[in-house]
Order: sequence, then structure tokens, then C-alpha cells
Amino acid sequence: MPQNSAASPNDPSLPDGELATQEALAESIPKRQEFSVPRILFLSLVVGVVVAYAIIGIREAFGFGQGWMMESFFARYPGWWKIVIFSGAGLVFGLLLVWLKWDRFRTPAHVIVAVADRGGAFPLKEGGITALADLAALALGAPVGRYGPAVTAGATLAACFSRWFHVSRTGARVLMACGVGAAISASFNAPIAGVIFAHEVMLGHFRFRAFAPVTLSSVAAVGITRWSGFDYTELKLSSAAYAVELIHYPLILLIGLASAVVILAYMRTLLHSGELADRWKIPRWAQPMIGGAIAGAIMWAVPLTAGFGESTLFDVMRQGDMVPLLDWKFLLLLMAAKCLATSLLVGLRFPGGSFFPALFIGGMLGGAMASFLPQLDPQICVLVGMGAAGSAVVGAPLAVILIVFELTENYNAATAVMIGVIVSNLICNRFFGRSLFIRTIASWGIDLNLPAEQRRMASRNLRELLRRDFHTVAAGQTMGLVRDNLKGKMRSDLMVVDEEGCYVGRVSLRQWSLAPRDVPVESLCEEALVIYNDESQWAAFVKMEQEHVARAVVLSRGEKPELVGEILRTDLFDAYRK
Repeated sequence: MPQNSAASPNDPSLPDGELATQEALAESIPKRQEFSVPRILFLSLVVGVVVAYAIIGIREAFGFGQGWMMESFFARYPGWWKIVIFSGAGLVFGLLLVWLKWDRFRTPAHVIVAVADRGGAFPLKEGGITALADLAALALGAPVGRYGPAVTAGATLAACFSRWFHVSRTGARVLMACGVGAAISASFNAPIAGVIFAHEVMLGHFRFRAFAPVTLSSVAAVGITRWSGFDYTELKLSSAAYAVELIHYPLILLIGLASAVVILAYMRTLLHSGELADRWKIPRWAQPMIGGAIAGAIMWAVPLTAGFGESTLFDVMRQGDMVPLLDWKFLLLLMAAKCLATSLLVGLRFPGGSFFPALFIGGMLGGAMASFLPQLDPQICVLVGMGAAGSAVVGAPLAVILIVFELTENYNAATAVMIGVIVSNLICNRFFGRSLFIRTIASWGIDLNLPAEQRRMASRNLRELLRRDFHTVAAGQTMGLVRDNLKGKMRSDLMVVDEEGCYVGRVSLRQWSLAPRDVPVESLCEEALVIYNDESQWAAFVKMEQEHVARAVVLSRGEKPELVGEILRTDLFDAYRK
């Protein structure tokens, strides 16, 4: 799931050493190899098949573990054992993060950054460790989602194929979209939605050259899952939904509005809980443990909060014999418990996804509102709540609408969901952002609305472009003494510093070569544009363009700024061109 903080704007959660490894990995993919359509089509087919089997394996593994935990362990032992189990698991996850020097486990937000800025590079180590951690969390019955982990796993496998077969950077991005589309298609049994999700969320726009590979990969993945007997049936309507007429639109809009308010609280809690923990200086290793303890206590008080909640959602949609589930107060309790447990758990760096919990939250809200909206089919109310909440989290309104249409095979349901999705996304875009992923990436200092070259320069420090081919002299010297000391070396400007090495000013080569010998060197200092060494290449580029200067002085930031070097505008132009 998405993350909430990062130490460096260069990468969401990587230290400098690991960032260098990431960039070296991206550079290892040949840049000049042509985009071969037949080759990409063949690899997309292979990726779709491999990802489908990976999703099946993940579902089998956590399904067995979750079933055993729910039926054999938690059913036999007191409820407070959930606090012990999840706090203990959180401690293990926290220590693993410290050992790996990660900010948190990888999420779809990291995949989006890999597609946009890393040339489709996503190391197997990161994806593999994250997949194992996600699998452990899911097997324990944590109230987290499985679709975020599925996306990460699909992207990791696709990135591995890109490296093994030396695919170009453009092809690597397309293959990663293929892996993500295959993962969504195999998880939901919805190939059209998988294709749209890959373009809408991962690539950020629709590309003609990516459409055929992503489609082929998604169809192959669905074919494998269906052939293997896996089918997503939770959204199959028990009866034909009532016709959605014009008079029902205001009621559907109301469900979308309520879903937007609830999901805004969910996303804000998830995003800011980690930031608050960092502000309180809670150690990183302890944060998943605290989140696990809180979630365990909530699951002890409200047992149906545990796990995915697919069966609960299924029963609410069917209006079955479980009478307590039809009580709107109980449904709101489930909604609030899931919202709090998942947002704190994932926000405090526990592994797992956030998409399906959003569907659960929206479904419970829609089921509760159905009690007050007798004009609408209760199944429609649940579906509208699910679509409105889920689409706001992932920022994929088209994909979510298509998921509903493919799974329900009901036009009325898809039309109703479309209305709720529009309202929810408009409100969440206005008060939160396009999605939880994009908002998380923005908190890392990455603006995906900027062109790629600007983002890349904004992620790079000035260190690699600094020049130090200048003379440094003490402020108390006279020009005569300076000339005597630098006899035969008069080829650059003078940088004047005080006794502590702090910057005083700069003297141009022309001025100090013509000045009288008895003039103090500091009296000749000229004004110069100052840039600090913690600023990015893009920030320096913009400043120098605005001031129309050819060079600038680079200082350390602090009460006593020390001279670090100087930067030339021509070097920044070269960096921009590269």
C-alpha cells in the first residue's frame, strides 16, 4: 500500500546507496534498442501466463493460512490472542524494515514511480521480499487487501523479464503495465478492467503501442485462471437488479457523496498516521507493532473486521439470513472498525494493500444506506458504495466501473456505479488528490504532472555537477599577497572565505588581476547567485534561468554557510539534455 513519508526526494523510501543501485539497474537496460512489437507481444503473452500462475499460488497460499488462522487458531483461543499475534508480527515486520533500511514495504505507488521515472526497473529483491511479507500478513488474517500485493508481484515479474531479455526502456515500461494488467485481470476475472487499469493507473494515459501487449497479457492471465478453476463470484447478483431510472439518480448521488466523505477519512488517516508517528519520534521498528496491536484489539472487539471480509460483503449484498448484518447500525460499526483498523495498520508500515478494504468500507456504507432508501435495490446500493470508495483510492474510475460490469454482467448496476464514481472522484480530487497512490508519491517530492526530464533533475542533487577549479583565499589578505601566492596560476575567479571557512564573496578574474596591490581582497567581492547544496539540479536550473547568470556559488545550509563549489549553467543544460 501506499506510503506516507520518505527520507529522500530522490526515491520514495530508498537511502542513497540503494538509490544508486536502483539507478544502475535502470541504466543496465539498453537505451537504444528499438521497440520490437513482435518481441514485446511474445513477452507480454509469457508475462500474462507467469503472472496468472503467481496470482493463483498467492491465493492458494494465503487462503490456506488465513483459513487455518480463522478456523483453527482464533476459534480455539481467547480473542486477546489477536493482539499478541498481530503485535508480534508487526515487530518482525518492523525489524525487517530496519534491517533492509527501507521506509516501508513496496506498494503500487513504488510501481508507478518505477514506470514513470526508473525506466521500468523494479528489482526482484524488493518485489520478492515484499511479496513474502504481504503473504504473511494476508495468511495471518490481517484486515488488509490483496490487490495491492498482486500489482506489486505482477510488476516485479514483468521487470525481471525486461532485464533477462534486455528489453528497451520503453518496452520495459510496457511490460510492467502488462504485468499489472495481468495481475488485476487474474485477481478479478476481469480482462477489460485489467487493461484499462494498467493504462489508467500505471502508464497514466492510453498508448496505442501498449494496448495490444497489455490486452494480450490480460486475456492470457484470465484464460489461465479460468482454466485452473479460479473465478471471482462475490459480485454476482442473486437476481436481476431493479431498473435504474432518472428518479433514482439523486439517491445514487447521495450514496456517492457519503462514500466520498468516509473514504476521505480513510485515506487521510492512512496517510497521516505514519507522519504522526514520525513526528512523535516513534522508532520505525515499533510502528508496525503498534499498528498490529491496535488492529488486533479492533478485531477482538469486532471479529468480522479480520481478513478480507469477502464473505461478509457477499452476505450483505445478498440480503441473506444473517439478520445482524442487515441492521444498519451494525453495518456502520463494521465500516468504522475496518476503516480504523486498516488505515492505522497500513499507515504504520504493516504490509498489505488498501484497495479491497476500501471496497468493504464502501459496501458496508451502501448496505447501511439501503435501509433508508427503499426505492433502490439493496444490491445496487452496496455496489455503488463499493465503486465510489474503491475508485477514489486507486484513482481508476473507468477500471472500477468495468470491474463491476464484467463481474455483475448487469447494465443497470454499471450505470448506477458510474454515477456514484463520478461524485466520489470529483469530491476526492478536490479535497485530497487524484488517488491515494498519487498523493503518496507527491509526499515523496515527486510531481508526476511534470515532464520526465524535470522530475529526473528534481530528484538529483547538485553534487555530481559541482566545479572546484577556483582559487580560495582568506578575507584578510591584500591583493599583492594574493598575487604573490598565486603567481603563474591566475586562471579563475577568487572565492573569499573567512577564518572559519565561511563564504564571504567572489572576485572575478578580470577585477583581481587589475586591482592595486594594497587593496584588501574582501573589498573587491561582487554579488553572486547563491544556491545551497541540498537543492536539486532542477531548482538550480530554474534559479539561474530567472537571474540570467552563467554561474552560481554553492554553499552549505546553516548559520555559517561553507563554500562547497560552484555550478555552471552550461553543465545544467547538459544534464537536462541527457
